[in-house]
Formats: sequence, C-alpha cells, structure tokens
Amino acid sequence: MSAFAVVVAAAAPAPVDPTAVDFAGPDGVVEIRDALKPYHAPIGPKQPDNSGWYLIAVTNSAIRPIARVLQAAQPQSVSFRILPRSTRPFIVGVASSDPLVSIAPMNAYGRHAYRVIVPPASTVALAVQMVNTADPPSLMAWTEPALAEHNRQLAVFTTAVWAVIGAAALLAAGLAVTLGHAPARWGAITLLLVLLERLSETGLFDGSIATAVGGPYGLMAMLAGFSVAAGAALADAIVPIHDIWPHQVRNFRLALYGICAIAIAGYLGIPAAAVLTDTIVVVGSVAVAGYLMYRGRFGAQAARVAAPSAMVFALVTLASVAATLNNTGESWATSAAGGFAAAASLLLALAIAAGE
Repeated sequence: MSAFAVVVAAAAPAPVDPTAVDFAGPDGVVEIRDALKPYHAPIGPKQPDNSGWYLIAVTNSAIRPIARVLQAAQPQSVSFRILPRSTRPFIVGVASSDPLVSIAPMNAYGRHAYRVIVPPASTVALAVQMVNTADPPSLMAWTEPALAEHNRQLAVFTTAVWAVIGAAALLAAGLAVTLGHAPARWGAITLLLVLLERLSETGLFDGSIATAVGGPYGLMAMLAGFSVAAGAALADAIVPIHDIWPHQVRNFRLALYGICAIAIAGYLGIPAAAVLTDTIVVVGSVAVAGYLMYRGRFGAQAARVAAPSAMVFALVTLASVAATLNNTGESWATSAAGGFAAAASLLLALAIAAGE
C-alpha cells in the first residue's frame, strides 16, 4: 500500500505557481508586472547600460500550443527622469531552459518584439532581458490578433492626428507667406513644432541621428520647449505685452531665450534639463492661455479668438501629465493628448485666418 502511494504521488502534477501568467487566458493583452522577478544571469558579454534580467513563470492551461508576443511597456513616466534614458524601454532578449518553448523575434509587430510559443498543459520559466525600463518594469503579452488590431487602430488614429496638425500648419504657413504678418508666421512655426513633437512621441525618429545625442526623450523635451516658446511669441504677436506691461518686454524676450536654452540642454542629455523643460512646458502653456483670456476679458478681440486654441493646448499638456502619473504604456490620457493637439491646431489655424 505504501509503495502504491509513492507511485501516485510521483505521477501527480507539480503544484502550479500562483504567480504564473496564463498565456491561454481570454484577454487579448496581459500586463506582466508583479510576476517579474529579478534574475542575475551568468556572466557573459557586456550588455547595454541599465539592462536587467527578469524571470517569469508562464503556464499554458490549454490543450494546444499558445503564442504570445512580448513587448516592453512604454510608460510616460520613463521620460520624467533626472538622468535621461538613452532609449525607450525595450526587450534585449528572451530565453527559456525548456527546449519545447519556441522564441523568435517579431519585427513585424515593432522593434524588439518577441513571439513565445508555450507547449500545451505546461508551465515554463522565461528569462527576459530589458533595458531602460520603468520602476517597477512591466511587459505586455499580446495575442497576435489583438496586437495586429491595436497597431492598426493606433496607426489610423496617429495618422489622422498628424494630418490635421499638418494641414493646420500648412494653412498658417500659406497665410504667413502671402501676408507676411507676425501672427501667421509664429502660428506656422508653433504648429510645425507641435507636429514634430507629436511625431517624436510616437517613436518616428527613434534610431535616427536626431536621437543620437540625448535619446528620444531629450528630443521630445526640446521640441516641446521650442513649441511653448513659439506659442508665447505668438501670443505676444497677437496681443503685444508692450500694450499693458511696457517695462517687461525685455524680460519676456530673455525668458523665451532661457526656455530655448534649457530645451537644448535637455536634448543634449544634461541631467534634470529634460525634467525642467517638461515642467516649463506645463506651466508655460497654462500661462499663455491665461494671458490670452486676461487680454480678451479686457476687450482685445484678437485674444478672444485665439484663447480657445490656447486653452486646448493647455489641456494637451495636462493630459500628458496625467499619462505620466498614470505610469502605463497605453492610457486614455495619451490618446486624449493626441486628440486635443489636433483640435487645438485646427482652432489655432482658423483663429489666425479669422484674425488676418
């Protein structure tokens, strides 16, 4: 009887790790954060800076192989660091000691994506090396249909945003060339910088010479800083500061030069410069909107026309702050920022056209 009990115990399945991530679950995407356990890999070739290995227990409760595509999460909070990150978070490599697990890079779904196929009714351990992650790090495990649909919807949305901002910039540029007026000129410059900042936020310039110095977050900070400086100059062109504060014109010009200098420092990767630039962008966008509302309240018709677009641009920066505090790769705030930017650009172009 005792021998029979030993045989039964040996044949019983091993207990399932309660922290294991079930790849056969119904969700199209699973965020893996708490299940990531730091792992010190054996000594090998020198790896990228700030990289780390993590272990994940993965199970497949289905009776057929299940595939998931792993991507490093892209939280907005990674950009808000005293020491700027040289790249966005990404996966360097994935490995498993189980020979039945299939691992392959999947560049069709974006750079540094890996497809992992887990055999049926099994639990395996995956070792994942990531670089420049948030604290704590997190992974996104997608089913291929869900990731393909997500990428398609994201591409449609971002293209629509780019198209609206680009059309608004072209309208303002046409007025600037035709009429040569300062508001139209600064409006075109502001919208062009906003468009470039939105393009850099989506990663269009990643891996190019533009991000070789301060990384993608340094480029984003510089373009955002230039945008708010151009927006302030636009507000001054619409309703000059000289009319109500004649003794502050020189200080205003020096402040604009200072913003641009700090933005360039952020691009160069100087510690804390990108964080300072992002802070200035939030405060500056709200200040520009407040200034136009203040002038409009006291009878400046041009300020009343331009104030709605400035208010929406201020909402863009506040939505970006919410995305940073939310600390997730995809959030309602990130999408709202893009939508607000497109709406504000269109409003600004129409306001400039009406003013001219």
